[in-house]
Amino acid sequence: MFDVKKTLRLMMKSRGFSFRELAEKYNELIGTEYTESAMMYKINHEKIKATEMQVICDIIGFEFWLINRETKQKAMVIPLKETLKRLFESKGMSQDAVRREYCDRTGDTIGQTGFSTKVMREIMRVTELQVVADILNYDVVIINPVTGLEFNEQGDKPVKIGDIS
Repeated sequence: MFDVKKTLRLMMKSRGFSFRELAEKYNELIGTEYTESAMMYKINHEKIKATEMQVICDIIGFEFWLINRETKQKAMVIPLKETLKRLFESKGMSQDAVRREYCDRTGDTIGQTGFSTKVMREIMRVTELQVVADILNYDVVIINPVTGLEFNEQGDKPVKIGDIS
């Protein structure tokens, strides 16, 4: 699992993006009205949703994927509800079984309805998605399309991901 705050800051730095520029481009694309300080807050407190991360990665020039640890196959993160539903089924786990495991691992007491809402409304944070992906034997990764390598808080990792289909 990568550190969302450090990784996002490093991604921005690597492409020369300021929080102001990121907020402006995000607002243009999505039609929101995030200020520079609101974007900083979301990143610094790791409150970035998976859907927001996808947009941020697109803006900055990175790719956002789920990678199966066994097969190394990529799965798109967005649309989140369809992706997770497919992964739950492929692993033979119900959404509630994943929720219970999530609660055991995190100490969170989220109920069935709350967890289902996060999935169905696609409001799951990246940090939450990382735990769910781990339960399903997937990694949440950011790929630098220029190098084809996984990108995290240490920069590009020397593990080739780009040739995975």
